[in-house]
This record gives sequence, C-alpha cells and structure tokens, in this order.
Amino acid sequence: PFAVAVRVENATDDDGVMFGTADNNVQEVTVTGEVKVASSLLIRAEVRHDKADEDIFADEGGAVTDTQSRAVLGVVYSF
Repeated sequence: PFAVAVRVENATDDDGVMFGTADNNVQEVTVTGEVKVASSLLIRAEVRHDKADEDIFADEGGAVTDTQSRAVLGVVYSF
C-alpha cells in the first residue's frame, strides 16, 4: 500500500517570538509519501518548502534568505 499527504501551514509572528523578526509571516508546504514494504516495515519520504516575509533562514553558505527546502527519509519498523 502507498499513501500521499499534503500539508499547508501559515504562521504569523507579530512580536518576533517564533522567528526573531517582528511582523513576519511564514508559509510552508509539506508533501509526504509512504509505502508499506512489509507487514511491519514502512518507508516514508517527506519534502518541505518554507517561505517567509523576511530573511530568516540560513543557506548552505551561511547567507540569510527568505526560503528553505528540506527532505527527510524515514524507516518505521513496528513490532
């Protein structure tokens, strides 16, 4: 069996508590796909993209930008 999930979120940080800059909005979209390869083994891949009003994310070179993307691969074994 195979499953796909899409999640969209928006966070508003008027006081700068969450992201360090006041009046900042961050939107994100996450796509998750998973496949059950055996009765007790699940493989899950997730890709996420964030977009902010302000430059709050550091890229690979250390420069600050308003976007970031991440990918994760997970394996779940149940018993």
